[in-house]
Amino acid sequence: MELKVTELLLDPSQRIKTDVKPIAICLHHTAGWDDPVNTVKCWNADTIGRIGTHYVIGGQSVKNNNIKHDGKVVRCIPDIGWNAWHLGGGPSGQALATVGIEICSAGALKGIGSSATKKTWFGVEADSNQICRLNESFRGTSFYHRYSDKQLASTQAVIRMLADIHSIDIKQGLVELLKNSSQKKAFAANHLSGAKVRGLYTHTNFRADKSDCFPQPEFIDMILSL
Repeated sequence: MELKVTELLLDPSQRIKTDVKPIAICLHHTAGWDDPVNTVKCWNADTIGRIGTHYVIGGQSVKNNNIKHDGKVVRCIPDIGWNAWHLGGGPSGQALATVGIEICSAGALKGIGSSATKKTWFGVEADSNQICRLNESFRGTSFYHRYSDKQLASTQAVIRMLADIHSIDIKQGLVELLKNSSQKKAFAANHLSGAKVRGLYTHTNFRADKSDCFPQPEFIDMILSL
């Protein structure tokens, strides 16, 4: 696909100047709304420090009433020389050596059983067309806000672009885990401490308390097609 990128840079005070060469890519989701521009503006306006990722991928409204941001790509940190805190504690030195991609998604949904109301953590009931029900519970729930086809296509394009820019082998990490181990292990917190790792990962690989990104079947298919 042809990748179109809108640039809306975070203020320098909201990013970290670094000469560390990235060796990994980490995928996240926002646990919020669909507009990537608003996401960046919120990061700029908050008072909790330098939190952000290099790219944000817009999505569909969890209410299923807005698709104008679906698949839109926003760069908010320059590709070279800058980073932001997006891995929490993580392995020593991993955060500054890892570039991040954020997918706009409401994330985990509350609900028990196939007919129960599925709500976001911020109280909005998800439209049935926006719900992904997993066959097996993941990080406390089987229900998540679905990543759209356009989001996944844009995410794949950005992964490939960042891999080319930084010479990152995206076959390492999540792709290897999905091919050689169980899905449960592939999304587990495999790298809580120790040496820096190379390749492509999700936030769940570094934090046991996170659920981004979750194992939606279409997401897994996208990863395996890299």
